[in-house]
Amino acid sequence: MNNYIILVICAFIHFTGCQRVEKESFPKYLATIENRTISNEKVDSVISGQIYQLRKSTLKTLLRSTIIEIQAQKQNLTKEALLKEKLGNNNNVSTEQYYKYLLEQSIDSKNTDTTKIVEYLLGVNKQKHFEYFTDSLLAESNISINLKPEHYAKVKLDELDYNELTIGRELIVYIISDYNCHSCINVQKRLRKIIKKYGQSVSFRFVYFSEYIDKKALVAEAAASQGKFIEMHDFLFDHPTIKGDNQSIFEFAKNKGLNMRLFEENIFDPNTLKNLMINKDKIVKQNIYVTPSFIINNKLLNDEFALYTLENLINEELEKEK
Repeated sequence: MNNYIILVICAFIHFTGCQRVEKESFPKYLATIENRTISNEKVDSVISGQIYQLRKSTLKTLLRSTIIEIQAQKQNLTKEALLKEKLGNNNNVSTEQYYKYLLEQSIDSKNTDTTKIVEYLLGVNKQKHFEYFTDSLLAESNISINLKPEHYAKVKLDELDYNELTIGRELIVYIISDYNCHSCINVQKRLRKIIKKYGQSVSFRFVYFSEYIDKKALVAEAAASQGKFIEMHDFLFDHPTIKGDNQSIFEFAKNKGLNMRLFEENIFDPNTLKNLMINKDKIVKQNIYVTPSFIINNKLLNDEFALYTLENLINEELEKEK
C-alpha cells in the first residue's frame, strides 16, 4: 500500500511539474493572422480606456446613491421620501420641450402617440433633476476620488484670452466655465476653496465658454475692463437665476464703484462680443465642448470627476515644478 501511495505522489508531482512548464511556455499573444500576432498587451491597451469609462460610470452611480442615503439619514427620512420631497414637483413637460423633441427626432406630430412621448420626456426630466440634486450634494460633501485616466488629452491654450482669479507663478490652471451651466454653478463652493488654498502658487484663469454668448458674459467683461472682474464673476455665480439685464447687476456694479456710463458702453460694445466669439472658436478647435473644463499644464480635465481630481492633479504638477 505504501508503495502505491508513493507512486501516486510521484505521478502527481510529475503531472503538476509538466503543467508548470506548459504555463511558462504559454504564448503571450491571443491570436495570429498571416504571420502577425495580436498580443495580450495590444488588447489590454485598447480596452483600458473602456475599463476606465466603466469604472467612472459605476462609481458615479454609487456615489449618487450613497450621498442620497447619507442625506436621507441626516433628515431621518427614507431615500424614497427624500427624493419625493426634493424632486416631486419636477413632473411637467413644457410644450417647447415636446415640440423640440419631435423636431430633433424628425417625428410627424400627426402620427405619433403623444402619451408615450410625454412619459418618456417626464423620465428624462426626472433623471436630469436627480442628477442636478445629487451632484449639488456631492459638490458640498467631503469627497476624495483617486480614479484617474491613464492618459490626459493635451490642449494648447497659449493664445486664449482670460481673466485672472489669482496670480500665482508656479502653475497655470484654466477654468473654462459658464454662468448658466448647472454643473458650473454646483462646483463653485468647492472650487472657491481650492482657489483660496492654492492661489498663492497657482494662477487660476477664468475663460467663459457657452453654446451662445449670454449677456452675463458681456457684463463680466465690462466689469473686467474696470478691474472688477472677480467681484462681478462671484456675484453672477452667487445669483445664478438672474438675467443679464437684471437691475440688481447694475446696482451691484454701482456699489462697487464702477463708472456706469463706461460699464454700459462696454457691455454693448461689439468688440466685447467679438472677442468672446473668437475665444469660443479657439476652445472648440481644441475639441473642448463641455463645462466646466480645467486645463493644468495643457492637460485637459473635464469628465464627471474633474472637480474632485483637480486638486490631486494640481499637487502632482506643483511637485514636478520643485
